[in-house]
Amino acid sequence: MKTAIILLSIAFMTFAKAQDSSRVTTSIGIELGPESTFVKDLYRSPYLYHGLNTYTALSLHRTAKKSFQSLRASCSFDKIQTSFSPKAPQDRIQLEYLYLRKVRDGSTWQLYVGPQLNVMAWQTNYFPEMEVPSYARVQSYMVNASLGLGMQANFQVSKRSSLSISASLPLASYVQRPHFLDGATLKPWGIGNLWNPNVRVIYSYSLSRKVAITVVYQYAYVHYAQPKAIRMLNNGLSIGLRFRL
Repeated sequence: MKTAIILLSIAFMTFAKAQDSSRVTTSIGIELGPESTFVKDLYRSPYLYHGLNTYTALSLHRTAKKSFQSLRASCSFDKIQTSFSPKAPQDRIQLEYLYLRKVRDGSTWQLYVGPQLNVMAWQTNYFPEMEVPSYARVQSYMVNASLGLGMQANFQVSKRSSLSISASLPLASYVQRPHFLDGATLKPWGIGNLWNPNVRVIYSYSLSRKVAITVVYQYAYVHYAQPKAIRMLNNGLSIGLRFRL
C-alpha cells in the first residue's frame, strides 16, 4: 500500500501542476446508477457470484489546448450471491488518474493518449452468517495499483451534445491478496500479471454554458491469475451532471 500511496501522490502533484500555457477549462461531475457484477474467486469459493449493485462516481476534469487530465473516484457497497448461497456483502473503491496528450485535433473530433494510474480495493465475506471467529471467516480481498496506457476520443455530435470514448489498460501492477491456506506464494509485483481493461462511453448534453447532463456506460474486467485466480466483471450505466467551474 505504501507504493500505491506514493503513486497517488505523484498523480495528484502532476494534476495540480501540469498546465499548458493556454487557457484551462475545469469541470466536476457526479454519477449514480446500477451496475451488474460477476465474481469468480478461487481463494476459497469455486462458484460464480453475481449481483446488481448501485455505484456512485465523482470526477474532476481539466482540458487545455494540448492536454487532458481526469481524476475519478468511484465506489460500490452492495451484495453478491449464487443461487444457493447467502448474500455476500462486498465493497469496492476505485481511483483512476489520466494525463493525456492530444495527438489528433480535428474540427469534429480529437484523440488523446497518455499514461494512466489506477488503484482499486475490493473485499467480500462469502458466508456472513457463519458464527466463527474472525480469523476463520470466508473472507477475501484484493488491493491493486497499476500503471498503464490510456486514451480518449471526443466527438462533437451537435452544438449541444458530444460523445467521449475512453479506454485504459495496465502494464505494470502491484497486487495484494489474502495469505493462502495451502501455502501458495503470492506474486505481488509484475509486468502484465494483472489484466484490467476499462472502457467508458460518455454522452453529454449541455443544458447551459455551465451545466451538462451525462449518460455513462462503463465496462471493467479484472483478472489476476496467480496463485489463486480471481475474475471480476462489472457493467454499469449511470446518469449524472457535469458542472463547469
